[in-house]
This record gives sequence, C-alpha cells and structure tokens, in this order.
Amino acid sequence: MPWRSVLYPRLTEEVASILRAQAHTETLEEIRAYSGCPLELVFDRKRVSTELIMDEARMERLLAALSGYALYRFERELAQGYLPIGGGHRAGVCGRMIMEDGV
Repeated sequence: MPWRSVLYPRLTEEVASILRAQAHTETLEEIRAYSGCPLELVFDRKRVSTELIMDEARMERLLAALSGYALYRFERELAQGYLPIGGGHRAGVCGRMIMEDGV
C-alpha cells in the first residue's frame, strides 16, 4: 500500500501541504515534529527543516489527525510510544502521559 494514501489523510492540511510541495517525496523516510521547533522532513537520511514552527496547538492538531480524531482509541499504543497509522506505518510519540488508577 503506497504511503501517500495512508499518510495524507492522517495529517493536518498544513503539514500535508508542506509535504506536497517537496520535489522528491518518494524518498521520504520520516516527518519529525517537536514542539517549539520547525517541522523536519527526512529524505534519504538528510534532514530538511521547513518554515513551519510546531507550537503546542499545531502539535495537538497533528496528534488528533494522526489518531483519526479518536485519540481515546489508542491509549495503550500511546503508552507504548506510538500511534498505528495503517499499512504497517506508525507515528512515534514521546512526551509525558499521566495515568491514575490504570487510566
């Protein structure tokens, strides 16, 4: 399954449009988003910084989109540090998660 058909529907339009503007998306290996930093794309092990600064609101929108707007469905996977995207792809997630009484 081509990654584009799996990934584009799971991105915010803002991030998807940046990716679409790249010349050689067939060599895309990673999309890196860190809060407070520019969005990075990795092609053939080479990092490309974009102009888009990923603030907290953008990060929240991207996480919601990656989860298909159903973040609650992926609590177990999030606790393990990833979100399944489909087609064998996944989004790595790191940060802090607070659990109370196993929830």
